[in-house]
Amino acid sequence: MKRRIAAIGAVLALAAVMALGGVMMVADGQAQERTQEWNKGVVVPMTGAMERPEPVETNANGLAIFWLNEDMSEMCYMAYVANLTDVNQGHIHAVEGENQTGPPVVWLFPEGSTQPMVKSGETDGLLVMGTFTEEDFVGPLEGMTMADLVDMLEDQTVYVNFHTEAHPMGEIRGEFNVLNQSCDSMERTMREAMGGSSEAPAPPMPSLPY
Repeated sequence: MKRRIAAIGAVLALAAVMALGGVMMVADGQAQERTQEWNKGVVVPMTGAMERPEPVETNANGLAIFWLNEDMSEMCYMAYVANLTDVNQGHIHAVEGENQTGPPVVWLFPEGSTQPMVKSGETDGLLVMGTFTEEDFVGPLEGMTMADLVDMLEDQTVYVNFHTEAHPMGEIRGEFNVLNQSCDSMERTMREAMGGSSEAPAPPMPSLPY
């Protein structure tokens, strides 16, 4: 539990930095409007119960956060997990049908690769932090634009999935249904996703290196 609380605190600290630094100055009006919608980040809670077509019984859970850069050319992300053992890959997947799985469209873990890599042992805390561009799109998204991906995120036709050696089809999954949150609502979402009460005292915030 202490490790889970520490993970939540780290995510909240980074999410606050993202929110404070999210004022977008872009020449293109459409890109400016879109990035302003995303400047607080998109939070994706992940659990085994969200796995499809059948839920997975696991103590693992996690949180992923996504946000765009100023000109909408690059998406940044980070994923925190708790009790996730022998993770070997993570992706954004396209949804092929209700309560179904679909093909990967972006590799998240390992960062910068499209090949599985086992992170041996249990991970509690930051699993991966990285960025991707349109050149990193694969599967049905290959050749499409960042705006196309953002459309899919907002339409909830993609999901996040992290796979492990024990659960090769996915152990924890999350849906893109929490958009443009304030820091307070992010905190509530994170507490609930990590198994805590929304009324519980705030976890201790880690010091930042700047």
